[in-house]
Amino acid sequence: MDFHRNPPILAKRHSNMELLRIVAMLMILTLHTRYDGILSVYDGTIDASHIARFFFESISTVGVNLFVFISGYFGIKLRKASVANLAFQVYYFAIIAFIGSCLLNGSLHVGSAGYLKLLYPLSHNVWFVPCYFILMLLSPILNSFIEGKTAKQLALYTLGLYAIAFVWTDIWGCVDGFSGYSWGFFIILYMTGATIRKWATNHSLRKSYCLLGYIMCSTLTIVLALVQSRVPIGQSLIWVHDFPIVYVSSICLFLFFVQLKIGSSKMINAIAASSFAVLLFHMSACSQYKVVCQYIYEHFDGVSRYCSYGLCCGWILCHFYALRPTSKILL
Repeated sequence: MDFHRNPPILAKRHSNMELLRIVAMLMILTLHTRYDGILSVYDGTIDASHIARFFFESISTVGVNLFVFISGYFGIKLRKASVANLAFQVYYFAIIAFIGSCLLNGSLHVGSAGYLKLLYPLSHNVWFVPCYFILMLLSPILNSFIEGKTAKQLALYTLGLYAIAFVWTDIWGCVDGFSGYSWGFFIILYMTGATIRKWATNHSLRKSYCLLGYIMCSTLTIVLALVQSRVPIGQSLIWVHDFPIVYVSSICLFLFFVQLKIGSSKMINAIAASSFAVLLFHMSACSQYKVVCQYIYEHFDGVSRYCSYGLCCGWILCHFYALRPTSKILL
């Protein structure tokens, strides 16, 4: 089950976009280590460790945008089965995370708080799935609007809506419905992905330019982080998903993968099929992902810390790849 493509397109999977899905998933895993983990909370000092934190944060903050871009690029076709399967996957992987947490703690007695997390797996600051669920419900209206517009018209509507939303929420601090962590911004991302699809039908851009744009935006974000560590004005905006530099960076990297020609890879397609499961698993309120990241942070240093984190992400990916046949049966 995949929520990011229309059924007609599923017949032929695009390995370049599947690879992007994997990359986006790894980026999100990286971002979610920052809660007192690998990317520890910034304390105002500037040293090699914090520069490394700025680097990983800056190159990874586009992960969520890329995921929703993919949805907009291929389009969501709303079905009752899609909504039911989304709910099923959320609870299925919440139960897996709950069992894993009990095994690590050595007890099934986790208290009322633990069982409450199991009943409400989207608690504990998990915002992605509710926003995506709303996007799914609105997709028929969005698809109808998108298909009636040219690439230029859709680009103007999308950029206009983005500009209004950014000024309205991040500059003026008004309604939160269109912030970088909202269903409103998911609509903008969805429209952006659709715009790129329409544009790419008759246009192209050198991949090297796209990749260079992503690198330049990421570098600029690092520089801003270093500067604003001394002058903390608007520091919280730097890595927000709707920050202009982050938004442009997301588009550049997405364009790079859209034009990347790698043929069809069964391995990439199979691994990518598990990416949404990985996201649900590690975001669950009962997940021990942040606990493991905290352990790595406390017991490793320097290069070994990031190597250990890489092995952790690799283990999660391999685990879900190995469970692929089971997932097909259950989902």
